[in-house]
Amino acid sequence: MFVNIVMLEEFVGKGCGSMSDKNNLISIACNPEQSAVIEACAGSGKTWLLISRIFRLLLSGIAPHEILAITFTRKAAQEMRDRLEKILIDFTKFDDCQIREELLMRGVTEAEIDSFIPLARGLFEKVLSNPQEISIDTFHGWFSKISQAAPLTSELNIQGVIRDHQARMMQEATESWWEKLGRGEGEFADLKLKYLDLLKIFSSSALNELIVGKSSLMQQKATWDLFENHCLEQQLSIEDVLKEQFPLASLPNPLEHLYDETIFNWGGLQLAADFLNNGGVSDVKNANSIKEIILKKQSNTPSKELIPLFKSLFFTKDKETKVKDAFTKVSGTVKSYLNKNNQSHLESEIKDIYKKWVEQIEAYMSWSTDVELIECNLRWVDLAKSASEHYLRYKQNNRLLDFSDFEYNAFRLMSDEKTAIYLQERLDAKYKHILIDEFQDTNPLQWQ
Repeated sequence: MFVNIVMLEEFVGKGCGSMSDKNNLISIACNPEQSAVIEACAGSGKTWLLISRIFRLLLSGIAPHEILAITFTRKAAQEMRDRLEKILIDFTKFDDCQIREELLMRGVTEAEIDSFIPLARGLFEKVLSNPQEISIDTFHGWFSKISQAAPLTSELNIQGVIRDHQARMMQEATESWWEKLGRGEGEFADLKLKYLDLLKIFSSSALNELIVGKSSLMQQKATWDLFENHCLEQQLSIEDVLKEQFPLASLPNPLEHLYDETIFNWGGLQLAADFLNNGGVSDVKNANSIKEIILKKQSNTPSKELIPLFKSLFFTKDKETKVKDAFTKVSGTVKSYLNKNNQSHLESEIKDIYKKWVEQIEAYMSWSTDVELIECNLRWVDLAKSASEHYLRYKQNNRLLDFSDFEYNAFRLMSDEKTAIYLQERLDAKYKHILIDEFQDTNPLQWQ
């Protein structure tokens, strides 16, 4: 049975709910025969509940080595060990009344208490005398233990010196990679061009963070392998996946036939310019911009060179997101001119001309954004993979490990058919109960 429990108040100590409600929730969460998810705010007693569930598991006869508890930091893991040891020691000192109260607090029913009192008092000795202890570990610590079971044929980097200062090691490892990229020789010639292209979009610090920073493939090697394996299973390339994310890029360029007057209303644009020329200062300025575009078209200027002029004409400078007010309506000065010349009926036609041209340029900007995002990601992937592979070789050659290796090795072992079944059977035979602290902070790889 799987139960989801949402706790919005403290259930240990002071709280807003009734005592019977709290006891019922704790009873459900601590019941060894039920699986449960606890959702609660900080300081509401989740760690107390986790330790209490371990206590109840031991009380129900579960062997210490059949319990696996995982948390995120060494400090948190040590706190769990200390708190569990304290509660076990306390039960050796409590009298029957105190034990009764503590057991009730942890969801034991009145009918069970009498039989559980001697068991609770003897749990410390049981745990202490067991040849295998409870596994209370961090994710990386547990992954490291899994990696120790790797066969010699796995070619995994599992033996070596663990470097805590990963940032320093990465800097040392990538110095030669950066030097090769700077020279741009051989296989690095194309990579250097891609790096320079990306520098037109990102600052050097932001780009370097993407290539060698915390979110880079260097530190997310296992997650990246998981993604690549998914692509292989689906028979997709990375570009295919990107096109799914940015679907407009698969459509034709909306301005591909910009000079085709059967598709684009160049005559209407000229008409709009003629009337703008009889408006105010801003109208005349826009009219001159339109005339410049039309002149360039007549001189067969490549159509892609007109696009920045269209953007400047129709859109404000704040990232080209807002249409200028002049192209959402007809100005009062131009209206007066139209009325004076008995041409007021043309107002709606001029606004329609504006609207269609703006829509066409907007469609191009959306399309080009998706195209640029795909190209940008592909350039980044090539650079990041090259740096990541260089870093991996550096660690292997120098027999060094960092924390990301633990995730990577565990992932490789658990996803390789040659080792996965063997490891899964061993884990399944050993662990009967798994408790995960701060589960919401797991990354996709840890979750899997």
